[in-house]
Amino acid sequence: MDDNGISRRGFLGRSAAVGLGVLAHPSFNGRVFGANDRLHWHHDHLLDVLHAGKDAYCEKPLSWSIEQGADMVKEVRKTDRIVQVGMQRRSSPMVRECKELIDQGKLGEINLVRAEWYWNVGVKPKPVITEKLDWTRFVGPAKPTPFEPVKFRYWRYFWGFSGGNMTDQGTHLIDVIQWFTGATQPVAAECYGAVYKLHPAETPDTFSTIFEYPKFMATWTLAYMNSFQNGWGIVFQGQKGTLELCEQGYRFYAEPWAPKTRWDRPEPTIEKLPGGLTQTPPHIKNFLECVRTRQQPNATIELGHQAVRTLHLANIAYHKKARAVLGADGVTVTT
Repeated sequence: MDDNGISRRGFLGRSAAVGLGVLAHPSFNGRVFGANDRLHWHHDHLLDVLHAGKDAYCEKPLSWSIEQGADMVKEVRKTDRIVQVGMQRRSSPMVRECKELIDQGKLGEINLVRAEWYWNVGVKPKPVITEKLDWTRFVGPAKPTPFEPVKFRYWRYFWGFSGGNMTDQGTHLIDVIQWFTGATQPVAAECYGAVYKLHPAETPDTFSTIFEYPKFMATWTLAYMNSFQNGWGIVFQGQKGTLELCEQGYRFYAEPWAPKTRWDRPEPTIEKLPGGLTQTPPHIKNFLECVRTRQQPNATIELGHQAVRTLHLANIAYHKKARAVLGADGVTVTT
């Protein structure tokens, strides 16, 4: 790490990674290369890795746009490379156990899913040693923008570098929703949000989105100005039962909900609260096993694209202030 907290190994743009010969250097004799977490670089980094004949572990969200994601899928499938997207819930034993409950029909037909994430955070950028920062390289393929410490430290909150928390946190939760329900893309999305607290952010710190799927609807709500029910959660409501997941574990409630008030809860039919549902080691282990066996990993490039594509659709709805409809081709969007 340098004095600005940047990993020298990870902070290389397309021209740097190729031009400096990092991927082709004789000392780099491994097959694995991790794309860093700066979203606006993912597309170019991944293509560089593929062209160098390496496997890749790519952080989520996969892409900065629907078009980029579609191109990444196409380019990966031109090769025999193993690519794992960092959606670690795919490898969580407890989350996979929840999927089995749904496959067993415990919930019946699922008609409503609610995803939520609540934290109370602030924007307090640390000083930046500008003489040790190559801002032009950091910006890279994004639209040129003047340097500001807040844009460097909180790049996720600026549209040129990110899809905001819509895509950053939403990828984790929407992936689980689509995985559990067998959906690959929504029909349409509507979204409203705003920056109420985290000024001078561009991406909303509070929003609510509705996704329309053929057989169910899903909502995705985030607020970074209040910590009620601190953290993430997903609730699947089916005609035979309800499944509630969070970082601590899961609870399943069979229908009907016996208490007559909101404040009283029945005893869960099943409750497992071991904590640590999103630990990363099982996901990395799965990736390394697939590098060895050449089998496809738990979070393939297609799954990574399908998850974030849904959220790009929501961001389009947010910007257009309209219902955004995703075409059957998975790329065309109309409002």
